Amino acid sequence: MIRFPQYAGKASGLTGGGFAVVTAVLSSVMVNTISISNQMILGVTYVLSL
Repeated sequence: MIRFPQYAGKASGLTGGGFAVVTAVLSSVMVNTISISNQMILGVTYVLSL
């Protein structure tokens, strides 16, 4: 950023967009793989999603 300050906005946008894509993929995988059958599993999945 210090060397090329004119690209700071693009780098920030790419980082934020990449984070959003990774978060969407991981949450989709979690939702499709975990079957919640009781309150204990629900609590564990909530803690894992933080």
